[in-house]
Amino acid sequence: MNYIKTQKPRKNSKYHQGVVDPKKCKKYYDSCKGEPIIFRSGLEYQFIQFCENSPTVAKWASEVLSIKYYSRLDGKECNYYPDYVIENSKGVRCVVELKPYSQTVKPDMTDSNWLKEQWIKNVDKWNAAKAFCDKNNLKFIIITEKFFE
Repeated sequence: MNYIKTQKPRKNSKYHQGVVDPKKCKKYYDSCKGEPIIFRSGLEYQFIQFCENSPTVAKWASEVLSIKYYSRLDGKECNYYPDYVIENSKGVRCVVELKPYSQTVKPDMTDSNWLKEQWIKNVDKWNAAKAFCDKNNLKFIIITEKFFE
């Protein structure tokens, strides 16, 4: 089991978190059905429902990749676990990261230090993910709540 799957939902989180039984999902990759599907926000849960109900998604999986990246904030190599991998009916696979829109735009001087740090972490992860996807014939996409509007 990969490391991220050991990070169970927190009961006292301010985010809507939980677990979905992969055996109840029609489009979940069969090879992944032995591991839990953990959603860490309402946005992730909404995306799971989208994957299961969208005619454009043939297969999907949750937190199945580990991508090495260099964290400028930590000054070391770390692992990044993108949220999802999806595949359409033509076999095109995408690595998907879900984030609140506010974390996908470069912060300005008036934003919080937390948001500025999140931006640096995210950019480091996303650059590594793009390079990984280019090397492995995958697409990398970031989805925010605006996708569902």
